[in-house]
Amino acid sequence: MKKNLYACIDRHRKVMKLILMMKATFILSVLFALQVHAGVYSQQVRMSMELERASIKQIINEIKLHTEYSFVYSDADLSGIQDRDVLFKDATIESILSSCLKGTGLKFSIEEKTIVIWKEIILQQKKVEERIVKGVVIDGQGIPLPGATIVLKGTTSGVVSDSVGRFEIKLPEKGVHVLVFSFVGMKKQEIPLSGKEFIEVVLEEDNENLDDVVVTGYQTISKERATGAYSIVDAETLGRKPTSNLAQALVGLVSGLSVVSAPVDGQIRFAIRGQGTISQVSMGGANWKADNDPLIVVDGFPISGYMLESDPFSSINPNDVESVTVLKDAAATSIYGARAANGVIVITTKKGKAKSKLEISADAYWSVSSRADLDYLFNMASAENQFRFEELMHKYDPINLTSNDPYTRTSARRRYMSAPYGMLYERDNKKNLTAGEYEAKKQELIELGNRGVWKDDLNEYIFQRMMRQQYNVSLRGAAEKLDYAFSASYDDEDSYLQENGKRRVLLNLASNARLTKNLTFELAVNTMFSREESNGTSIESVRGWLSPWTRLKDEEGNFVHVPTSQTVYEPLLMSEEYYAGKTPTDWTYNPVADRDYTDNYSKTMNYRVQGGFEYRTE
Repeated sequence: MKKNLYACIDRHRKVMKLILMMKATFILSVLFALQVHAGVYSQQVRMSMELERASIKQIINEIKLHTEYSFVYSDADLSGIQDRDVLFKDATIESILSSCLKGTGLKFSIEEKTIVIWKEIILQQKKVEERIVKGVVIDGQGIPLPGATIVLKGTTSGVVSDSVGRFEIKLPEKGVHVLVFSFVGMKKQEIPLSGKEFIEVVLEEDNENLDDVVVTGYQTISKERATGAYSIVDAETLGRKPTSNLAQALVGLVSGLSVVSAPVDGQIRFAIRGQGTISQVSMGGANWKADNDPLIVVDGFPISGYMLESDPFSSINPNDVESVTVLKDAAATSIYGARAANGVIVITTKKGKAKSKLEISADAYWSVSSRADLDYLFNMASAENQFRFEELMHKYDPINLTSNDPYTRTSARRRYMSAPYGMLYERDNKKNLTAGEYEAKKQELIELGNRGVWKDDLNEYIFQRMMRQQYNVSLRGAAEKLDYAFSASYDDEDSYLQENGKRRVLLNLASNARLTKNLTFELAVNTMFSREESNGTSIESVRGWLSPWTRLKDEEGNFVHVPTSQTVYEPLLMSEEYYAGKTPTDWTYNPVADRDYTDNYSKTMNYRVQGGFEYRTE
């Protein structure tokens, strides 16, 4: 009984094994057949072709027309190839292409039913002659500097000095080469080679950057001793963003230093740790939170903060700034007390360097900005949508000005109504407009809105491209017991708004006199003269009267009336029954014409004098 059972099991296993082998054989046969089919297709397809003065592209199109092949190629690769006569009878596609592309520099490959044609690129390797330069790197005392970095300027090719300060670097034979030497705690040096085969390089100590210092305003300490969070921006980084205002240069350079407000016609304000909701005061349309303003310190001297018409950064010449350190957290209060609760921006200016010759530098820059984005500044609904909205509102909630009718109440005559609102009031409440007149006027205003005439007029009469120009000159040097730095700067800025602009002159003088071995007297004088003109129309006032159909001048170039909340209700103002021709003066208003009667400017003279004695014990 047991024998029969074992025999059944054994027979079942053999049958299963046979089935699996048959399945595998079938799958392999199908794959092989598909592969053979793909390879055989290119051999089976034959065609005849007879063309005169045919281009390669015409030959390709002929093959595509009579076969199932598709082609991949670049038109640029086929351009410039001479046309040729073609004659083939019952030839394979491969032989046709081989003959037609011979001598053209083109190659092809056939993958199933796709033919790829490309231009063969022959790379020629030029042999570069090299020379070897050797040398040694030491410090001021002649001690070798192992691990100094030597890099060929303008490349990433470099080497490192060995344990005794020696190095060996391969350079191209031709050309002028400059090697850049750097070492931790040492000043970087650039040395031109000019045919030298062995050089000795002496690196000087960089005491200021030896410990990666942090300037707090009262002292300069190493980063290991600094507590709290801080960020440092050096003069090189600031120089990449030329501007007349230091605040504009700092935007985007310091993490955690966020911009509270930066209106087109206003000053930039910063917050170091976000914004609160207490003591919010409106200032020029921007959110002014006095409690959030950081303390600003220049060469250890806290300067006045933001006032309604004052920008503390305006008295600082960006070209005189050596570094900016932003102290971000409450650790700064241990230095400046409660004034540092919102963080501190510490600014250090450039000074004359001891034992250095007189350095004179001058620079200038000009900039022209793009026009203001009017669609972004004045995000208005279209004229058609504004009419649709007012008509729907009037349908379900009819206009009712019985108690405040400008026609019957003198106190209500100085009133602003949007054109759709006023036209509905005149049509349905006062019966001064017929339905036909209403529709005609409505279509006229919608057409003006669709033409974008308001943008044309604003760009022509209100806005302009902002233009800035700045000129700087500085003198810095040092004698045996005196170092000095003098700089002068002139800024001229035409605002985004016509008739607005700023002119500024900055004069800075800083000097350190070593009276004795341990006693030093420091003096710094900062002077600013500025004139600011504000005769243009502000953005906020434009928002009060702007509509998609607003015009500032008519087609003949005459000023048109622009209704605002300070003018008489327009239908009354233009009515001969009430005002037109009955008053000794013209009561119409136009912001462009109004500029001719304004002369608003402010002059500012700002002086800052710092002085003190410093005594060092040894």
